[in-house]
Amino acid sequence: MTASPQDLHNSPETTASASIGAQPYPELLTLAHTAKSRQSYLIRALECIRAQFNSPYAVLYSRQSSEVIQEEVHNGPTDPRFWRPAVQRFLTDSLSEGVARARLLSARDAQLKIALLSARINGGDGGMSGAVALVVQCGRSEARTLLQQLDTMCAVASSAARFVGRAAADAATPSSVAPQALARAAGISSPEELAFTLTNNLRNKLGCEQVALSLVTGRRVRILSISGLDNIPRRSPGVTQMRAAMEECLDVGAPILVQRERDMADDDAASGYRLHHQWHATVGNDAVASIPLHTDGKCTAILSLRRRDDDPFKPDQLDEVRSLIEPFAPALLLVQRAGRSLIRHVTDVGRGGLQALFGRGRLGVKITAAALAAFLAWFCFGTIDYEIVVPAHVAPAQQRHVAAPFDATLLTTTVIAGDLVRAGNVLCEFDQRDLILERQRLEADLAVLGREHTRALADDDPAEARLVAARQRLRQAELDIINLRIGQSVVRAPFDGVVITGDLRKDIGSAMTKGTPLFAVAPLRTWKLELDTPEHTTTDLQAGLSGYFAAQARPEETQSFTLERISPGAEVRDGANVYPAEASITVDGEWLRPGMEGIAKVEMGPRPVWWVATHSVMNYLRLNFWL
Repeated sequence: MTASPQDLHNSPETTASASIGAQPYPELLTLAHTAKSRQSYLIRALECIRAQFNSPYAVLYSRQSSEVIQEEVHNGPTDPRFWRPAVQRFLTDSLSEGVARARLLSARDAQLKIALLSARINGGDGGMSGAVALVVQCGRSEARTLLQQLDTMCAVASSAARFVGRAAADAATPSSVAPQALARAAGISSPEELAFTLTNNLRNKLGCEQVALSLVTGRRVRILSISGLDNIPRRSPGVTQMRAAMEECLDVGAPILVQRERDMADDDAASGYRLHHQWHATVGNDAVASIPLHTDGKCTAILSLRRRDDDPFKPDQLDEVRSLIEPFAPALLLVQRAGRSLIRHVTDVGRGGLQALFGRGRLGVKITAAALAAFLAWFCFGTIDYEIVVPAHVAPAQQRHVAAPFDATLLTTTVIAGDLVRAGNVLCEFDQRDLILERQRLEADLAVLGREHTRALADDDPAEARLVAARQRLRQAELDIINLRIGQSVVRAPFDGVVITGDLRKDIGSAMTKGTPLFAVAPLRTWKLELDTPEHTTTDLQAGLSGYFAAQARPEETQSFTLERISPGAEVRDGANVYPAEASITVDGEWLRPGMEGIAKVEMGPRPVWWVATHSVMNYLRLNFWL
């Protein structure tokens, strides 16, 4: 089991929504009332926290003054020694950082998701005195929610630990506000209800005229509750002035007190709080104060108080109130996120992302976001060259078919399909012996007719002489035919090219009838492409478009082509309905052969990027789902 390289820190921006169980908080308060010492209470509180999270192992470390508490609890069949090293190291890191944190762990079983959670334990002075760390079975999203709950429970336990061993008479003091309010707020499901409980309890216990609690959102505040009011008139001048004073406290980041007896600030410091002075003057010079409540070092809520002028705030009273109410800040955030709507949840996540993006640091996140924004802008508004990719094969642009010139017997053949030939090269030969004998007979007949023609002229017989001359012309014509056939008996290549079809080696000695196909020869540098265009591309393709072809034999060499024509009728090839198209192509070199297959890309021109990326999917949806 090894830790993941990145920790999950507890922050309001990244906390998932969750619901808070009502059971553990009253139990923590009950333990505080029954425990005899702070040490025994923290040990019992650790077991309560472990049980709430169903953790197999939990550990506690706390130190205040000279008192040091170290305790571990475990449950289940696993040996605590298995968890102890990793959890102890995680606890040490948490003590050094001083914030709630979570770390995901990977296990051999891919189905098992484990995380380590830790939260701080606060001391009596409000500072950190220790931490709790435990093992939980959860994923990344659940870890954030559980971390917030653990932080809230530890804050409640820290606050309740201060009342361990106190006398019952102290229940009427202002310090009793926290446990009594928490006991009533254990089952609360909205931040307004929790704020209403806190403000009214504070008003009664502190003797205030008015107590208000607001939640911080960015650099603004939203008032959740004003004691004594069921509904907040947000547009009334009094509420507007109170909200302005709260925002002034948010800007200052420290408690502000304005009263006639200034116990918390000198005259120069107090005179600078203009909005609080206005509030002070508006309410008849009553004492007014605002206290920032922090969660992990960040102001998340503002508490404002107003008391009568004759009953001002006592020294250190505001610090005591803050230390008692500040543990409720994480619970306030958690309850607020638990009751969010889906739209509000998305809005908060987006706002948190923008704050993380435009805040200080995180250069890598900003660069990634800028690149993503540039990509989205290009995807929505940019253009890209649209190409239609179709299968294609090479075919000769022209070819010459060679057939048997007459009935004869094949004597020899010198080439087969695929051989390169030059113009005049012998392709095959037919048997000439019968033709030579016929030629000799005709030549002898011509010699005899020559003598007969001479004799007729000597006998002064014009009719006989003309008859013999006609017979001589007939024999000469027959002789010319025989000579022609003797010449045709040797079949030669008509031009430079390649033999496409023809292999007569097995036909040597066979009688060939006139017109029998022998060879097909095509020139080397004149080719065409035959494209098998799918049906859905026919509306986009048209004659004159250009593209490039890459053969499987040499995919690194691309050849340009121009589309010449598209067949108006479909053909079935390899079980698919295609429309054959022809394109002219010029190839430098003699490596190309007819029938070579490859890929043809037809350039259709620039189109919107989003259309190129989605039109295929949209067409599929329209055809299959009738969209």
